[in-house]
Amino acid sequence: MSASAWLIVVAAGRGERLGAGTPKAFADLAGRPLFAYSLEAAAASDAFAKAVLVADPQLGWNPVAKLRPRARALMAGVVEGGATRRESVRAGLAAVRREVGAEADPVVLVHDAARPFAPPALFLRVATEALTGAVICAHPARDTMKEVRDDRVTATLPRRALWQAQTPQGASLSVFEKAHAAWPEPDSPDDAFLIEQLGAPVRVVPGPPINFKITTAEDLALAEAWARAGGVPWMAE
Repeated sequence: MSASAWLIVVAAGRGERLGAGTPKAFADLAGRPLFAYSLEAAAASDAFAKAVLVADPQLGWNPVAKLRPRARALMAGVVEGGATRRESVRAGLAAVRREVGAEADPVVLVHDAARPFAPPALFLRVATEALTGAVICAHPARDTMKEVRDDRVTATLPRRALWQAQTPQGASLSVFEKAHAAWPEPDSPDDAFLIEQLGAPVRVVPGPPINFKITTAEDLALAEAWARAGGVPWMAE
């Protein structure tokens, strides 16, 4: 596909469970800020016209300066996030709309900066699939899944039907806008959920297990080991 899609990287979460003393997306991972991994991978994919970073404006420094030239050239800007992830995504969508104009309807991918190991090929695959409808990447559940209420198992769920949703998630800009406008609550499980509520189909492409979300200090330590072992070749000097 041509480099015509837009990317929104959501990096506005405070990351209190991480305990890094900084917003999670700006924590250090093997000598680079966490958010840089996604933008460098996106730039290497050649799938995107531009990208928007949704971040905390109180950082005191310009995050774009932390990127290498190819990823820096991809950036359309940094916009302020909201109190919830959904509000931050809406801020990103609004920024894309301002940039492309009222009539344009490009493919948009939404990605969490806290998933630093989405590879360039995955960004390209999701962007390509999103040309014909909403799509997510996900990974089949590996463990036996239990439904638990009040510390008691209430059901064992059929694992073969369960997938763990990841990002990036893609759709046309207009579909994302419609889905967010129609949902009355301040937050949502993810963007695909909002599209599902419209009754629109959402396809799935496989995402790699390493595309996990960094939430805790243990997650960050695992990510550090993977990064220093050479698991992110697009970040190599």
